[in-house]
Amino acid sequence: FEIALVLGFFPLLALALLVVGILPSDVLDLLRGAVPPPVGEAPAALLGGDQFPTLLIAVAYAGSGGTLLLAQSLWLRDKGFGMAAYQGRIAGVRGKNEPVSRTGFVFDSDAHQPLARFRGWMRVAERELLVTFVLLILLSVVITSMLVTSTLGTGNAELAGRLTEMVARQGEVLRESAGAWLEIVFLLGGSFVLFSTQLAIVDTVTRITGTIFYERYGWRTRFWTVKRTFLLFLTLMVLASMAIIAASWVGGEALEGLQPDFLVLIAGPFTIASMYAFAIVVGVVNARRLPRPLSPPGWKRWGMVSVSYT
Repeated sequence: FEIALVLGFFPLLALALLVVGILPSDVLDLLRGAVPPPVGEAPAALLGGDQFPTLLIAVAYAGSGGTLLLAQSLWLRDKGFGMAAYQGRIAGVRGKNEPVSRTGFVFDSDAHQPLARFRGWMRVAERELLVTFVLLILLSVVITSMLVTSTLGTGNAELAGRLTEMVARQGEVLRESAGAWLEIVFLLGGSFVLFSTQLAIVDTVTRITGTIFYERYGWRTRFWTVKRTFLLFLTLMVLASMAIIAASWVGGEALEGLQPDFLVLIAGPFTIASMYAFAIVVGVVNARRLPRPLSPPGWKRWGMVSVSYT
């Protein structure tokens, strides 16, 4: 379902971008901004005052953060991908419970054949992340950035932090350019983007919290299987989300803060904090807890430090 959403929104947004038109100067500006020395520079207005929260939001949501990457291993486990086939998994909502290994498997890191298999597995994982994470995120950032530039231009300080209004104005410009059909295409593509993101977040949070609950308490009982803990936290999160939406509809002025712009704004700092915590934990585990043949090379460690610092 997630793959279908991703394959759906790219063509829709690309179509809107092609119809509204791309100026060569905008493409040159995009290429110029992607290489040093402009990297790291930002308009002074973004670095303080009312627009600074917008910069925080951009940093927090520029890509999959700590929690999403943390859930990657759980997702691989539940798909039975590679070595995860030996651990046990959540076999779908209607599937059967499988015994989950609590200890895992250890091999001699000095043995040639197991080490070669492990490195081959890591190459597969790196290629998968390169395609589904790095390249697709770059493509989506390019398409959406060019759409904003082609419809609203740049330097619109009055739109800082007003995400809903920005999207509405983009739709109006597209409708004026080619008709209502193009506005519908744009809004439908944007809806697919947001829905696919939220679907992944719901899945991520429930997998992580469910796994923590199971590892701390559930495994001691017969009732709390991995599958039941997953369904429990999935149900709780869906009900909580429905409650927030319902409260924003009926609460009137007293609950204006529950509108999407505000919720996205307050979630930004928490997302950034989780990224830092994730990077620190992964760095320490890779550098201190793994045998030397299995730990990443020095340039990867420094890369993690530099990205976290940036």
